[in-house]
Amino acid sequence: MNPSIILYLIACVFSISLGQLLFKLAANFSNIHSPQEVTLMSYVSNPYLWSALIIYGSATLFWMWLLRFIPLNQAYPFMALAFVIVPLLSSLFLGEKVDARYLVGVTLIMSGLIVMNYQ
Repeated sequence: MNPSIILYLIACVFSISLGQLLFKLAANFSNIHSPQEVTLMSYVSNPYLWSALIIYGSATLFWMWLLRFIPLNQAYPFMALAFVIVPLLSSLFLGEKVDARYLVGVTLIMSGLIVMNYQ
């Protein structure tokens, strides 16, 4: 697979992962501002939710564009990188913990991607 395509795939997965982080921030924001009940207005006025939807939507369009050039069976395994990126982002920005099991899982995911894309 072309190295530039691989970079595009990684950028797409990173964007989707960033969207996931923003969805978590949106959930926290809604809980802080109306902890007893989440109303439609709490979602409409949630800046994290809007940011997440824009980034996630843009990443989805980017994904569709990429699929014009790459077979799905080659592109889709890269989505497994979200299982690497999302916990890292949540650890860095939300203070969530990652442990040794996470590191083992990351190693297995990365090994799988290397095996699947080795030519």
